Amino acid sequence: MPELRQEDIPFKIDPKRVTLLVGFAAAFLPVVLVLLSRVTATCDFDSLSHYYYSRFGSDYFVGSLTFIGLLLLFLYVIPKRPAPGTMAFTTFDRWAIKGAGAAAFLIAFFPTSGTGCESLNGQVVRSFVETAPGFAAAYALEEPAVLSLFALLEAAPEARNSNLAFDFWAVDAPAGWLLRNLHNLGALIMFLVLGYISAFVFTRVQSRGARRDGVVPMVDGPDGMMASFWQMTFKKKLRNLIYWLMGIAIFVCIAMLVYKSVWLSCAPGDTTCDPEPLRAWNAQNLTLVYEALALWAFGFSWLVKGRVIKWLNDPEDPA
Repeated sequence: MPELRQEDIPFKIDPKRVTLLVGFAAAFLPVVLVLLSRVTATCDFDSLSHYYYSRFGSDYFVGSLTFIGLLLLFLYVIPKRPAPGTMAFTTFDRWAIKGAGAAAFLIAFFPTSGTGCESLNGQVVRSFVETAPGFAAAYALEEPAVLSLFALLEAAPEARNSNLAFDFWAVDAPAGWLLRNLHNLGALIMFLVLGYISAFVFTRVQSRGARRDGVVPMVDGPDGMMASFWQMTFKKKLRNLIYWLMGIAIFVCIAMLVYKSVWLSCAPGDTTCDPEPLRAWNAQNLTLVYEALALWAFGFSWLVKGRVIKWLNDPEDPA
């Protein structure tokens, strides 16, 4: 069977338009989720991932990540022949972007664990399963295994101070630990790739218009596009500054979230671990803050790459 080429597809795929769509989807994701929680009086969740369990935010959360995943995995097509805007992409870069798309699906369809909410109110009505210590009183009520959250709290008020969780299958499934951590693994892979793309791929010279006039014409392909800082146009230098800053911001956010996961989180059943630092972290919703900052950095970098800021563009397609 012959290989499917882009020109064989019955519609044109413009990488720049796909870049813009990815950028807008990433930038608006935290904004819309937080606004939904305000408008619907839903809990202010500790992380964006916990909006999977909200009544209205769950659809937007899964839909946006699925949209981003589809774009990155299937529609962000880098031509094998050098083209303006993508001349310095390598084979590794192409597969890394596809890997970020696959990671977005992991985030969307393998939910995080726990409630992510200190105060549960009437707009959060998802059912849940929980077998962690602290629910003995609830189970003694001879209630069914799957309970409505508020029916359980009304029947067993002491459950308010226990380990509530919304995760249906990640708690009791035989591979529960693996399923819970697939979400975290997907988030780590996606943000690492996006930080790399912003700081080390977008910053390459991707078109001839990004080189100053008078420079000897370059050879097509990544090797020919490695122009020095002094060979770049002023606008390309400005774009690179944005790409580097956004990439650094993503890596800093990753570092803070890894710090929280490794040094602040307590393993189940660990009685020697002090839970107060994690409670203080969650009280400030810092996981949500760093996730939102990473998504905004990702989105802004891709919007710049997609030429949304006109005065930053060179006469030719920007790099």
